[in-house]
Amino acid sequence: MSLNAVPRWETLRARPPLSGDGSSTQLQPSRPPCAIPPDADGDGAGLAAVQNDRSYLVFGITRIAGKAMIALYTRDNADTDTLVASAPVTAADPVTLTIRADGGTMAFDYRVGGQQQTLKAGLDDSFLSTKRAGGFVGTVIGPYAWNH
Repeated sequence: MSLNAVPRWETLRARPPLSGDGSSTQLQPSRPPCAIPPDADGDGAGLAAVQNDRSYLVFGITRIAGKAMIALYTRDNADTDTLVASAPVTAADPVTLTIRADGGTMAFDYRVGGQQQTLKAGLDDSFLSTKRAGGFVGTVIGPYAWNH
């Protein structure tokens, strides 16, 4: 799956797009390659695992303090995101993102320039559970683009 930049990130104003598959029991690995240089701080594209509007995570390429970064944000039954981890990346290089889930924890890997690295391992994913976050549809995983 490839993500392509739209002419201007400003077209993503109201609700950033999410397209994904539901998972009622286990999150499966996801590996979309993307090469979207963010236009402004807070813009980004990558993967999201969404339980509801207050409980989700986003993992992808963003811009922080003017630099392209791989970043992981979570929202744990809250109205604001928390930056969990980030690492610099060359925006021009294609990036492959992988989310791995195993026994209640998640790991977030990325491959750029032939090198694979783990941004974060061992993240407790219980904030995405129906029991903790509420709801009834399970977690949806898919490509996601955002701007703040």
